[in-house]
Amino acid sequence: RSHNVAHRDFWPFYEECAKQGVAVAFHASGSDTLDPLGHFENFLQIHTCSHAPEQLLACTAVIYSGLLEKYRDLRVAFLEAGIGWVPFWMEHMDEEYEFRGEWDAPSLTKKPSEYITSKNIFVACEPEERLLPETMRLIGSDCVVFASDYPHWDGSFPDSLFELEGREDLTDEQKHQILIDNPKRLYGLK
Repeated sequence: RSHNVAHRDFWPFYEECAKQGVAVAFHASGSDTLDPLGHFENFLQIHTCSHAPEQLLACTAVIYSGLLEKYRDLRVAFLEAGIGWVPFWMEHMDEEYEFRGEWDAPSLTKKPSEYITSKNIFVACEPEERLLPETMRLIGSDCVVFASDYPHWDGSFPDSLFELEGREDLTDEQKHQILIDNPKRLYGLK
C-alpha cells in the first residue's frame, strides 16, 4: 500500500531532518503517477499533469497532517512546479480548513496559508513565470527560491539564470532573495 508524503510512517525521517537541520524538498515524479486518473495518451499530457498536481498533493499532506506543528524546525520545499499555484492553493486550503479543520486537522494552530508564509516552507519559481511578481506580493518574497536543477529539455538553460536576473518586474532585492538569501536559509548554508 502506498502512502502520501506526510504519512506517520515517515515521521521519524522528518524528525531526524528537523534535528539535523536538513531541509526536505519535494519534487514531482514527472512521470505517469497521475496516469491512472487521466488515462493519458502521450508524454505531453502526462508531463503537463505531473509536477503541479503532485506539489498540491504534497503540500496538502504536509500542512494538514500537522507535521509542521510537530517538527517546528523542519524546512520543506516544493520544487519544479512553478509558483503560480501557491496563492490559489492557499486560498483553497484555508476555505476547506474553515469547514473541516476542527475534525480533520485538529493539530493545526493556524490557517494553512499561514504555514506557507511561516518561513518553514519554500517554493521554487521558474525564471519566466508571468505571475511571479504578483505571487510574491501575495505570499511574500521570503519563501521563493530559484528552480536550479538545470539543464532541462523544457527550460532555457544555460540562460535561465540570466533570464531571472534580467527581469525588470522584480527588484534587485527580490532577485537577491530568490537566488541567494532564501536558498541559503532553506538549505542551512552560512
